[in-house]
Amino acid sequence: MKTIIIIPARMASQRFPNKPMALIDGIPMIQRVWEKAKLANIGEVVVACCEKIVFDKINSIGGTAIMTNPDLPSGTDRVYEIINNHPNANQFECIINLQGDMPTINPVSIRELLLDISDASVEIATLASINKKKKDYSDNNEVKVVIGK
Repeated sequence: MKTIIIIPARMASQRFPNKPMALIDGIPMIQRVWEKAKLANIGEVVVACCEKIVFDKINSIGGTAIMTNPDLPSGTDRVYEIINNHPNANQFECIINLQGDMPTINPVSIRELLLDISDASVEIATLASINKKKKDYSDNNEVKVVIGK
């Protein structure tokens, strides 16, 4: 299954400005996510960004970063812009939207997601996990995912 992983990244986060370039043991978060995506070894990996600092960082380590419109409201919109302008877009059977703030993601989880959706007619997927801790679901700092059949 021909797959592309697109990692949206934006420096202008309201709750955590400059998050993609935040250092974790001296390595920017976005670099750690890109490295995990590459280790999954399931296809092309692209970082969708709108700031030159992220673009330059990913390209300096041998990755592919593509600039997107800075006015896009969400990471999903960045993913869409990349795929909409990709010269080989019609060849991809699956698009994985990998969040740019998951520096500890296990590459095996990315491969398992692809296995889980390979039998379905899924064209785009995002990794999510169940948080078993009691949380305040009205908290704007807690990411929520609605899952349907």
